[in-house]
Amino acid sequence: MDKWIKENIPYDKNILCQWYYRESINFFTECKYNIGKIEKIRVASDTINEILSEEIGKPLFIWLRRDSKKIVGNCFFVQSENDLLQQINAQRSDYIIVTFRRNFLSLYFENNPNFTFLKSFSNGEIKIYKVKDFPVIPSIDFSTKFEGQTYMYLRRLYQKAPYKYEEEKQNLKKILRWSDDEFSAFLSFVERGDEKGFWEHYERIEERKIY
Repeated sequence: MDKWIKENIPYDKNILCQWYYRESINFFTECKYNIGKIEKIRVASDTINEILSEEIGKPLFIWLRRDSKKIVGNCFFVQSENDLLQQINAQRSDYIIVTFRRNFLSLYFENNPNFTFLKSFSNGEIKIYKVKDFPVIPSIDFSTKFEGQTYMYLRRLYQKAPYKYEEEKQNLKKILRWSDDEFSAFLSFVERGDEKGFWEHYERIEERKIY
């Protein structure tokens, strides 16, 4: 991949990738590129206290951070469209590199016509997209996608940690910006224990899966 980058991307172009891959690319391309890292992956509970939902914009992906074996030690991460596009436009990122850990990001770049798929490596684990023009504008019909443990996490909270469940409900309500009826329907699957119905209505993603 590093050879391909050096042969196909001019040195004066800006590249954006996930933080844990930035140093590797820098090393193998001899630090000849301006490589930024995808920032503003928000923790849902922080979002409530720090900024308004209008500033967050549409949430693209919501997934769990699991730092503890105890369910109350978990929390939701959020990648919003506004955060992602503001960074791309502000840094004029000409190329985006999606890696294996959050390969689901490629679902968004494939859906937004502002990006062109260029190349994949390691059987699709790594993908490179080119930005067609600036400013990049939002995708019209991309729906929020939830990490595969979302239902089970909320269900366990509902059954075993009601106070934490109420907290996460408020976090998600603020972020999703759905109508009361839409959000009530979302919770109803959790509260009546209908996992099949939940995943029939909401799209799931998994970390470290090729999309």
